[in-house]
Amino acid sequence: MKRLHRVAIAILVLALPTLTACTQAPSVTLETLMSDLFAAENAASVSSAINSIIVADANPTLVAQALRTGPTSFEDLESGWHVYEFVCQDGITRTIHLFIPSSYDPATPQTLLVSLHGAVDQKAYTIEEFVSRYSMWESVAERDGFIVLMPHGDRDATWWSENGRQYLHDLLTWTKRLCRIDDNKVFLGGFSDGASGSYWMAFHDPTAWAGFIPIYGSVSVPGRGPYACYPSNLRNRPILACNGLGEPYVRAETSFITQLWSYRIPIQWTLHQTEHNLAQTMPYERDRSAAFIARIVRNPFPSTVEWRTATIETGRCDWICIDAIASDATDQRWEDINLGWEQEVVHLGAGLQYRGVDRGFEV
Repeated sequence: MKRLHRVAIAILVLALPTLTACTQAPSVTLETLMSDLFAAENAASVSSAINSIIVADANPTLVAQALRTGPTSFEDLESGWHVYEFVCQDGITRTIHLFIPSSYDPATPQTLLVSLHGAVDQKAYTIEEFVSRYSMWESVAERDGFIVLMPHGDRDATWWSENGRQYLHDLLTWTKRLCRIDDNKVFLGGFSDGASGSYWMAFHDPTAWAGFIPIYGSVSVPGRGPYACYPSNLRNRPILACNGLGEPYVRAETSFITQLWSYRIPIQWTLHQTEHNLAQTMPYERDRSAAFIARIVRNPFPSTVEWRTATIETGRCDWICIDAIASDATDQRWEDINLGWEQEVVHLGAGLQYRGVDRGFEV
């Protein structure tokens, strides 16, 4: 719904100076008209809702105020875990888990943590497996009073794919309809593949997020996705990350992080004395992550945005929107620094050597 609202605001602001006579029934209030706009689920319904506001001769000042305020009515959800079935854009229904703290007040904007699981390109987890592995956020979310959203991904919706990206945006829209969410306190994190997925979003689409919390992920994995990864893009959001000394690729990851620091990337990185294991890691990271979530607030209108992209599909960051890319003969050559995977070929083979009648062949 957030993305639809941006379209609605742009069109509506242009239309306000030309409001004409009211053709709506007097009983239709501005509150009802704005509720219809906020509930719009597609471009056609957004356009219809905007037209209804225009022909109602609504007060432009009140409309602008309502747009800034956003939806005003939310369900009073019970505390604890809620399980939902979510129909994704690819037509597949996936399970999501939502944790509501006992302090939840639908009248107060809430902090939201979206936590992505690992092994996303393998089998789908059962509900029982999922909750037992990822309920480790429950104690700190209950203590500090923030909402946790945990989507189920799979090999058809990996966290570094376009399908996975749209899945997360649609989930964010759905959650903001269900709960009153503070737009400037929405965080994305995860473990293993989920951590790598949060890096991917930081590289390509950070606008909706206040910060990123990748736990035992790899900066290199986003390079497997469909778009070039430019390290300088990570300057736009704070990142709280960690890895373990027992991980097989920790040397490579240490090298990546060192390079990011050389590019002035605002990443806080810790190396723990643990294996690649969530249960071992959470005692160290739970409170550290909670402090990060409490401290960081997104600035939706930063004075400076630095953004690089090779495609318009990843051309948006905050108030910058690149909708066309072209070049001509006068363009100067520039250093194109981005992450990528090199296909190295390892040659394996075997040879036979005859050792005589008694010993035969030796491999």
